[in-house]
Amino acid sequence: MELTPKKKEIPIDTVNINTEFKIYPNPTNKVLNIEIPASCMSDLTAKIYNLSGQLMITVQIPGKSKQMTIDINGMPKGYYNLRIENDRSLVFSGSFIKL
Repeated sequence: MELTPKKKEIPIDTVNINTEFKIYPNPTNKVLNIEIPASCMSDLTAKIYNLSGQLMITVQIPGKSKQMTIDINGMPKGYYNLRIENDRSLVFSGSFIKL
């Protein structure tokens, strides 16, 4: 008798990442600038994580903002992930290097 494994579907939430965000300079040593697309009208939250997944900085971005500057001067050198979220989902994910 031959056994065939049953296939099980695992649902995956789809995240619509907005590629119109820009972060610069990269690499950087003092500030990180975020350009926000005009299509983002709601309040946003920017979160910076180190590679261990530790939350380093959280910044609130008011709705209809076109740009935000985050002071990262006090952070250690390294590679970081930036996540920008609205009240429902992730809208941007990117990475940068702190010199």
